[in-house]
Amino acid sequence: MASMETEQQPQKNIEQIEVKAKRVQCFIDGYNLYHAIEETGNKALHWVDLKSLCKRYLPKDASIENVFWFSAKPSHLSRTVNDSYQNYTNALTECGVDVIGGRFKRKNVKCEADNGCGEVFHKHEEKESDVNLAISLVSGACNDEYDIAIIITADSDLCPPIKYVKERFPDKELWLVAPPGRIKRAADLCLMSSKNMEINSNALRASCMRDEFYKGGVLVARRPQEWRAIANTGQRRTRSR
Repeated sequence: MASMETEQQPQKNIEQIEVKAKRVQCFIDGYNLYHAIEETGNKALHWVDLKSLCKRYLPKDASIENVFWFSAKPSHLSRTVNDSYQNYTNALTECGVDVIGGRFKRKNVKCEADNGCGEVFHKHEEKESDVNLAISLVSGACNDEYDIAIIITADSDLCPPIKYVKERFPDKELWLVAPPGRIKRAADLCLMSSKNMEINSNALRASCMRDEFYKGGVLVARRPQEWRAIANTGQRRTRSR
């Protein structure tokens, strides 16, 4: 009689489903954020670590791939202003932010008021930053570099590229994060985005960088003096009473 051997079945391993973190790229309209912070009256908030700020708006199952800051050196302004810009740019670079530079272009403007003198005067306009942001946003979607795009701006000029990405790549999420006090100005952008929110002063304050950065023992960035004081005159007056 043939012996009956019990064939041992190999134990099946429970398959572990690997959940991939959503890839996030952040696109920051530098001067839109800058002017919004100016309007808060607290210049100290300019010294913000943009990568740290963006992390505050991430979902739990996401990781930041890149943070892009689009701005332009104000070479037509004072040396003090340019030094502040350069120090901030260097600090952002040390924090892992990709700086994408535009430029300012001089423009002749004629006085055309009702009782205007007709005199021609000069002004400077920021160029290329919006275009650079739009190109980066679209190319990132086309090359499948992100699942979620966090866009910090309130500039409605960015509606066309956001609309294009939304229609061409419906699986991509476009999150609008409006600079402080500007969510109402971003109404059109809010309608196109997958999610929208607004930065507040507490988030900026919590994301501020250390005052100095050294590389190889050499100072590469220092917080400008005018960005150190807390410019909240309302609080100062209350405390002085």
